[in-house]
Amino acid sequence: MPGVFICVKGDSIGEILDKRDPATCPSLKNLKKKNCNELKGLLLEALNKQREQLVEHEGEGTSIEKGIQKEITWASKVNVEKAEKEAKKHR
Repeated sequence: MPGVFICVKGDSIGEILDKRDPATCPSLKNLKKKNCNELKGLLLEALNKQREQLVEHEGEGTSIEKGIQKEITWASKVNVEKAEKEAKKHR
């Protein structure tokens, strides 16, 4: 991920340094600003990319791919207007 660095040796191994702009990085604060249609699009984009990467490295037909496909199917069916109304109740 551009702007995120993970130490891979020495005493700081595993530590993460995040240099992304806090105003635009994918944080809860920033995601809360997006509407349900944008969030659905981001979710589908991420799931499809995960599936593509998985198939590239593991081949088709794995149980993980089937799980991702189920999530894609679920997310595709989300009614964004209904979700937006429900979200407004909790703001």
